[in-house]
Amino acid sequence: MAGKHTVFNIEERQPGKGNAGKYRLDRKVPAVVYGPKMENKNCLIDEIFVLKHSGSRHESSIFQTKSDASGLNSLKVMLKKIDVHPVSKRPIHVDLYALDMTAKIKVNVAIEFEGEPAAVKSGGAILSIIMRDIEVECNPTDIPESIKLDVSAMELNDSVHVSDMKFPEGIVPVTAQERTVCNVMVPKEEPAEPAEGADAATEEAAPTEEKQEG
Repeated sequence: MAGKHTVFNIEERQPGKGNAGKYRLDRKVPAVVYGPKMENKNCLIDEIFVLKHSGSRHESSIFQTKSDASGLNSLKVMLKKIDVHPVSKRPIHVDLYALDMTAKIKVNVAIEFEGEPAAVKSGGAILSIIMRDIEVECNPTDIPESIKLDVSAMELNDSVHVSDMKFPEGIVPVTAQERTVCNVMVPKEEPAEPAEGADAATEEAAPTEEKQEG
């Protein structure tokens, strides 16, 4: 994922409960930025930015900070953790990881499935996807948007494991090699449920045994 990174504003955060209420009204989210080459720093980022980039497809995205504070400006960061309010679902705290762009990093990258197995095309089977992302290790500048996996050659009862996947140069899988990524299988049929009232009708139709007096 080399090249330009999305730039977002970040500012220093002042402690105090009074400030916390003001930040919420201004739609600023408290955050902490940390990394191997810096001390932890409390900061604020825009809530709209967090909401826009909180999806799983941004887990491996690298952003660049813009700030009047010298210690917070021009950092390359990743959104490592976003805490949300249990009711409103608004972000209430964010962890930002400041990257060392010269050191390798472990990240989760989405798996992009391409093609369609013949057994699935005919309607007799399904492609069961077990893993939708995979952990890899690489340089920050080499993080791919996704790892492509062509499943068009798969046949019925075939499985693909991590060891079967091909990775771009410089991308090393961290996820266990024996893990199953997907397979082609016949869907299991669910047992048919008895029609409503069928049990009662059976009970009514069944003969009752009367005790014979001797």
